Amino acid sequence: MSISVLMSVYHKEKPEYFHEAMNSIWDKQTLKPNEIILVEDGKLTNELYKEISYWKNKLGEVLKIIKLKNNKGLTKALNVGLKHCTCDFIARMDTDDITSPDRFIKQFEFLNNNKDIHVVGGSIQEFNDHNPKLNIRKYPASNIEARQYIVKASPLAHATVMFRRSIFDDGIKYSERYRTSQDIALWFNILSLNYKIANIKDIIYYVRVSDDFYTRRSRQKSINEFKIYWNGIINLYGYNLKLIYPILRLAFRLLPNSIVKFFYTSSLRKKMLN
Repeated sequence: MSISVLMSVYHKEKPEYFHEAMNSIWDKQTLKPNEIILVEDGKLTNELYKEISYWKNKLGEVLKIIKLKNNKGLTKALNVGLKHCTCDFIARMDTDDITSPDRFIKQFEFLNNNKDIHVVGGSIQEFNDHNPKLNIRKYPASNIEARQYIVKASPLAHATVMFRRSIFDDGIKYSERYRTSQDIALWFNILSLNYKIANIKDIIYYVRVSDDFYTRRSRQKSINEFKIYWNGIINLYGYNLKLIYPILRLAFRLLPNSIVKFFYTSSLRKKMLN
C-alpha cells in the first residue's frame, strides 16, 4: 500500500511556511509518502519558486509539480491534482501548516485495520507565531457520529484527512460549483453515497492561525456555505427540522466579527456542537 500527498500552493503563501510544511511531511515524518503532488495554482512569487526548486532538487521524482497557467482556486486545483495521484491512499496537506511526525503511519494503519472506512481525519492543534498551543479541535470518531455532527459543522478537518483513492476512482470529486467550503460539500456527498468516515482522537495536525482567522469570511462566502449545508442536509436526510442549523449558522456568520471570534475561541462552541 502506498501514500500520495496532495497539496496546492498559490502566490499569497509564505515560502518559510511552505518549507515547514514540507519538512513535516518528509524530513520529520515516520512513514514517508511515496509521492507528493504539488499543484502550482497560477503564477507564484520568485521566493516560492526558489523554495519549491529546493525541494524538487532534494526529492527528485517523489515531488511531482503540476503547473496551472492561471489561478483556478483550491477546488479546481485539488481536482487537477487528484488526477495525478497514483497511490492507494491520498493525504491532504495545506502548505502553511504542520503535520505531526506520526500522522501518516497512524492513518495508514487505521485504514488498513478498518477496511470499511474510506476517509480518516484526526484532531488538530491551532498555533501561531507567538503561541504554539492555542485551541485543540476534536472531531467525531465514528461514521454514525459524523452523520449526526455534519448538520451543525464539518465532521472532518479538511487538511488532516487521508482518503482511499478508490472513492475518486468511483467518480467522486470536489464540486466545482463551490470555490470555497468545497470540503463540506465533499463530506456530504461521500456520506450520501454511503461511504464511511472516521477520525483518530490523537492530534495529528497543527493549523497555523492568523489574527483574522475566525473572522475573514465574506458575506458571499457565508451564503455559499449556507447553500452547501442546506442542500447537503436535504440530500442526506430529506426535508426535516435539521434544516434549522444552516439558518442559525448563516445568522451567526453575519454577526459582528468580535462576536464571531469570541464564540469560536470559547468553550461555548464545543458545548453547542456536542
